[in-house]
Amino acid sequence: MLVHAVLDAMVRPRASGMGAPTLERSTVGATALDRPSATPSPVAERPVFTRDTRRGSFDPLTGLPDRAMFKALLDRALGEDGAAGRVAVLFFDIDRFKLVNDTLGHTLGDVLLSSLAARFLAAAGDDVFVGRLGGDEFGAIVQGDDAGDRGIALAEQLTHALSHTYEVGGHELFVTTSAGVAVNENPSTADLLRKADIAVYRAKAHGRARFAVFDPEIDELSEDRLRLDSGLRRAVDRGQLTLHYQPEHDLHSGEVVGMEALIRWNHPHRGLLMPADFLEIAEESGEIVRIGAWALGQACEYLRVLISDGHVPGDFTVAVNISATELLHGDLVQNVSDALHESGLSAANLKLELTETVVMRDVGLSIETLNDLHVLGVHLAIDDFGTGYSSLSYIHKLPFDTLKIDQSFVRPLTGPGDERALAIVASIVYLGKASMMQVTAEGIETAWQHDYLRALGVHTGQGYFLSPAVPPIEFEAYLRDQGGSANLAAA
Repeated sequence: MLVHAVLDAMVRPRASGMGAPTLERSTVGATALDRPSATPSPVAERPVFTRDTRRGSFDPLTGLPDRAMFKALLDRALGEDGAAGRVAVLFFDIDRFKLVNDTLGHTLGDVLLSSLAARFLAAAGDDVFVGRLGGDEFGAIVQGDDAGDRGIALAEQLTHALSHTYEVGGHELFVTTSAGVAVNENPSTADLLRKADIAVYRAKAHGRARFAVFDPEIDELSEDRLRLDSGLRRAVDRGQLTLHYQPEHDLHSGEVVGMEALIRWNHPHRGLLMPADFLEIAEESGEIVRIGAWALGQACEYLRVLISDGHVPGDFTVAVNISATELLHGDLVQNVSDALHESGLSAANLKLELTETVVMRDVGLSIETLNDLHVLGVHLAIDDFGTGYSSLSYIHKLPFDTLKIDQSFVRPLTGPGDERALAIVASIVYLGKASMMQVTAEGIETAWQHDYLRALGVHTGQGYFLSPAVPPIEFEAYLRDQGGSANLAAA
């Protein structure tokens, strides 16, 4: 029982210096995972965790101490050993756990939480107090002269140990966690908890699946993030969001054959914000679903107008990026269908771009949703190919018709001497063609890159060498300047 293990960890903590438990393959309920095996350990003198635990309160799902008990133990730790630097608190948060609950349901979400709690407890070690703070949040308390260094080392160890593939209810989920570390400067429980929480948000803001240590400078950044979150929830209703469009050229004929819709936020106080400034926040809050539906509708309507007014031919396409939350939310197919119906745009004119990392979040559900979209008749592109953790064994199972080479592979192409960079891009192009997909490249910034990709047989491309993303009025001016068939291939 997890409760028994927690009690043992509290009253018989392990002496410092003991190694971490080894991993063995095991099953928790219906969930298969690598769970660390707990082994008996010697008693160490750490009086803060030696108490009558029968009066404590435990989380009924995971068996771990709950938030009230965690806070009580932290109060005691700071009261008995509150000298600056002797107590560290770690917060762990499951990345995008809301997505799991929204798509698979709370029952399977609970199975995942229980499985992760078992791994968390065993991997933390017996000299660390752990608890479930609520929802998808877990905490750990480290005490001693080296609490800060040990807390940082533990955060690194646990973010790695908890980031694994879990099989939950027939779904294969790759789960990651973000962690925050705060070391006491004064004997204030509330202050230490607040700082650890801020550090978690800092870790998520830098890409998740990592940890961050509280720094006074990030306190202000956390407040800034909250202000952005609040403003973003009203941005759609207030008409503050807009789409810019980046042309997609046929690298052989030079024609503009499509465009990619890229979102911008006209913030009332900060001016024009780029996607990197707010989409992470939108996905964390779930607001990305509403924003995504709005973007789909706007992009489809704009292309229909361009076709109707004769600015572009009838086979012109618009690409719209789809996030993980949208893909696995359950309403994406309906949102796409509604956008096409309300705009009157043909499904063949719409291309949905998804990164391989997004698709691999839940392969089974992704395949099902993508197949439904394929039946609608829309084009499907795998974006940022080669930058995630996809398995090539899944390529033939996914109904993609376009493979998009990430700009991180295009950027190193500076000339014929870059043999490694050339070989990587050539391999991606070969894979795309062998899979009967159209190959496109993003991030084309030089004539040499353009010509090399064209020589490789890459079909289409986009990038600053051709044109940056621009507002609708400038996009239409660009189309007029190109005459619909600018022969860049002959340049």
